[in-house]
Amino acid sequence: MEQVWKPDLLTKLYVFSMCLLVYATAEVSWLMSVPRPLLYVLVCGFAFIKMTQKGVCFSKGKIGWIFVWFVYIFMTIVVLQTNLFSTFYNILLFFSMSMVVLLSVDEMEYLLKAITNCFVFILVVSIFGWILYRIGFPLSYTGPIYHSNGYHIYYDYYFFTTQANMGGDFERFSSVFLEPGQMATPCVFLFHLNTRNDRIFRFRNIIMLVAIIMSFSLIAYGLLLFSIVANQLTRSNSRYKVPIMVMTLSLLGGLYWYFSTNEDTAIYVRIISRLEYNEESNTISGYNRTGDNFEIHYANLMQSSDKYFGARDQLTEGNNWTIQASGYKKFIVNHGIVGLSIVLLFMVILFLNNISVASFVFFTIVVVAFLVRDLLTTPLWLTIAIIGMYILGGDKQRDYYSNEYQLQTA
Repeated sequence: MEQVWKPDLLTKLYVFSMCLLVYATAEVSWLMSVPRPLLYVLVCGFAFIKMTQKGVCFSKGKIGWIFVWFVYIFMTIVVLQTNLFSTFYNILLFFSMSMVVLLSVDEMEYLLKAITNCFVFILVVSIFGWILYRIGFPLSYTGPIYHSNGYHIYYDYYFFTTQANMGGDFERFSSVFLEPGQMATPCVFLFHLNTRNDRIFRFRNIIMLVAIIMSFSLIAYGLLLFSIVANQLTRSNSRYKVPIMVMTLSLLGGLYWYFSTNEDTAIYVRIISRLEYNEESNTISGYNRTGDNFEIHYANLMQSSDKYFGARDQLTEGNNWTIQASGYKKFIVNHGIVGLSIVLLFMVILFLNNISVASFVFFTIVVVAFLVRDLLTTPLWLTIAIIGMYILGGDKQRDYYSNEYQLQTA
């Protein structure tokens, strides 16, 4: 009889601290006052004890990924000439994310479950408050709050936040995150991983689906559509696969036709109208990742030697032309083409260590999301990306973590 893996107290403490860390660094309003250095120290402390007492899973592929991750962190410290505090922060970031790679698949699945449950809890509370807000129930709030990044201005309704400049008839749901897109994109990651071998209409999946829909995030909608179709195509062979695929595509096609012919709906205003092609910029009208001012500065950057390692040191307060931008171009401005290449390289290494059709689909989702929103090196995104790639690597990963690969350091 196969022995069922159960987490011990140390693993539970590590996972609890990781959940606090990933959501605190994701700018969740409930955790804004929690000192992030303290969370990093807790995570690294539990991770160190875990490494010395319980052992970790080493392999050539994992060591290769950690090396590339170290190169990225080292480049960030040296090229950006960070101060002592930022250097300490980057070192802790290196160790905390490296530990995620060194977990066993069972531990990764346990961490993913914890992150998912925390996300669902946040969404349930937020959706409840959002419904009260939308039907006109008076809720107390604070604000406007001016974020230290110089861009976000929001109101805190305790249950959720709303952006000060994004009201109107069709307000977007952002839960307790800074933006709807910052909430919806990692939500798509979790939705994809939790529906890969599971029915969509489970409570947690429905909650995530509702949150994504209410976010009216164009990129999240695109990734969600790709996720649903890809999951149907890559499921185990079943006689119901083709009929279900036809029904799914027919339903999606019918929804698109309905909303495209009803211009007074939120879906049309926030999503479909943004898909129109703009001949002047050769992009869809909804592409708002960068502005004209950014593009001018970016073009100049790409003509200089700063394009290789970025020009973050030139973005001083009051002269930061990347504040309203996001995506791979902003990442190049901050980290250069070299930095972008390193990030894509460690994603490729993750995939090569876990080659399967399912992992390739997830790899595509994560990389496309990164190109649109440059948050892949943040703890929330990177933790989900690492776990997802190893879990979706296939059953061979179960054999891969046999006892001969376990390094007992006790």
